[in-house]
Amino acid sequence: MAQVLEEPKQVQMTPRQHAAHILRTTKIEKCQGNLSKDGKMCATGVLIHEIYGWNGDLNIIGIRMVDRLVLDGYIPSYNEIICRNDKCEGGEMSFTEIADWLESTDKT
Repeated sequence: MAQVLEEPKQVQMTPRQHAAHILRTTKIEKCQGNLSKDGKMCATGVLIHEIYGWNGDLNIIGIRMVDRLVLDGYIPSYNEIICRNDKCEGGEMSFTEIADWLESTDKT
């Protein structure tokens, strides 16, 4: 008699884990000081691009999507991720370092 295999269980990621995964695997180059510039994006820009489908236009829609990242639990605060992406409070971090930091803030 043939064995019936069960479908593998899907592992659910928390929003912060999902955001960290996106930052670790993105092919988009990093920029500073803007959500998007010359085809590059900051960490926040990458997240709203991948999660909400933002096209890189710097308009009110993009800014509102940033607010959603906080409300939906992907990032703890906009200011904290900006300071890690850009050069403030100890210097800039790579996308991978920002991903590590995001996971460290995941309390779920």
